[in-house]
Amino acid sequence: MGHFFLVLYQIGIFVMLLSLGVLCRKIRILNEVSLYSISQLVVKVALPAFIFVNTASSTSREVLLGALPILLAALCLYAVLILLSTVLEKAFRLKGNRRNVFRMCLMFGNGGLIGVPLAVGIYPENALVYFGLITVIDMVMIWTYGVALSYDVESKGAQGYRLTIRKFLRMMINPALISVLLSIVFILFGLKLPGIVNTVLEKTGNLLSPLGMIYMGAMLSWKSVKASLRRTEIYAEILLKMLVVPLLFFFVMLKIGLPEDMAGTFAVFAGLPTFMVSMMLAKNNGSDGDYAVGFVMMTTLACLVTYPVMSLLQSVLPC
Repeated sequence: MGHFFLVLYQIGIFVMLLSLGVLCRKIRILNEVSLYSISQLVVKVALPAFIFVNTASSTSREVLLGALPILLAALCLYAVLILLSTVLEKAFRLKGNRRNVFRMCLMFGNGGLIGVPLAVGIYPENALVYFGLITVIDMVMIWTYGVALSYDVESKGAQGYRLTIRKFLRMMINPALISVLLSIVFILFGLKLPGIVNTVLEKTGNLLSPLGMIYMGAMLSWKSVKASLRRTEIYAEILLKMLVVPLLFFFVMLKIGLPEDMAGTFAVFAGLPTFMVSMMLAKNNGSDGDYAVGFVMMTTLACLVTYPVMSLLQSVLPC
């Protein structure tokens, strides 16, 4: 039950920060221009700094090598999510752009803003190592398959998405993945940063959770939930992707002898709400961006319930 109360504590922090974001938007401290700047600061500065300094300075080579099974788990997760989305698309008769956006929203989660702070709060010793390794697979999937799903396939003359080596490399060279790879190099070769540099990165990384959640609260306050409440496929995603699948992986990983903190961190990743960038990609590439907004909004609100429920079930169900 200890982890359950830790999750409640972290969720309580998220709720307060989300509420602060809503308030800042309502009293017009934040607008579209300032929110864009905050998102850039979070994604390109705070998140990479957080990943690097916490991983490189607190993890050994032995722990990193012992965490490699999580890469296989990540590949298995994406295979399961592709299968699950195929079944749900047919069940809800989704076609064209809506089908592709649904699959993108189901598969890709908001790890940087929600998953990392939550997992580190519950498993402070090794969660960032596990998340860092998962991120390698996650980034490849998002910026290849995820981008392909975001393109318009319905309009006359729509060209869809063609991946080239140049496009792939440009997408993969991003601050978060570079941070992951650099931290792995530092761990493997036992490198250390000067104390003052480490302190600056640590303070910069600490901006991740407050700024990210304030940003999300402000974004969510812009949209009405009424249209999303009528989309039953969203509830299917919340139940299956954010509860059933994470619990399944958690108990399977424990059964095969993997550490509890690895299984728990992976469950946090598997149960993430929809990746916020999904709606941006869909809008920018001519697909159904408003449909994606509904998933981001509803799943983000739902995770305030699903994570505590998941933690409770992990503690009371037999392994």
